[in-house]
Amino acid sequence: MPLRRCAGARPGASLIGAAICFSPSGAQAHSAFKTLGSFWSGALHVLTSFDQIALLVGLAIWASLQSRRGDAPIVGTLCLGSWAGSLAVFASAAQFDPLVYASALMVLIGIAGAAALDLGKTTLILIAACCGFLIGLASQMGAEGLQPALFGLGAAIAACSLVSYGFIAIAPSAPNWAKIALRAGASWIAAIGLMVFALQFAHLRGRA
Repeated sequence: MPLRRCAGARPGASLIGAAICFSPSGAQAHSAFKTLGSFWSGALHVLTSFDQIALLVGLAIWASLQSRRGDAPIVGTLCLGSWAGSLAVFASAAQFDPLVYASALMVLIGIAGAAALDLGKTTLILIAACCGFLIGLASQMGAEGLQPALFGLGAAIAACSLVSYGFIAIAPSAPNWAKIALRAGASWIAAIGLMVFALQFAHLRGRA
């Protein structure tokens, strides 16, 4: 009986551990690669931020499960949205943590991917723009001393490259078992996003 209880608790413990890992320290995340220059610092920030990677993977999964894929418009909109978000932070000098919004969007995208909702190309493009804008906001926060345009460009290219690789890996003619596995992965992304959202929301309420 104790062994069964431990085995049943493993999925929950894994989700909690993943949620903690997906809530990195903002200062450390933005300062680790500054010596590499503005462009590479922006690119590596996205590629080493687990919350942003999960959001982008969830978007790639959901978009790949549509009846009519629109890979190129989604990637292009994501890139432009990310760069616009980076420049918006620089122009407004705003200081806030967008992780709570990104995690909420992660939950929605994960649920939609798990249910394989087919909402059409236009809706996916709008959601890709939201994803890119939030990633741009998150990437630019705390990037003092770097060139905002180059930093944002690096983050945008890294984000759209990651989604592009996801589209390449998920073939349109994937077998049914692969699509089921993708939907299961999307459900995990939704669960992790929910936990990250709860942690961030509690943190914001604690500071208020």
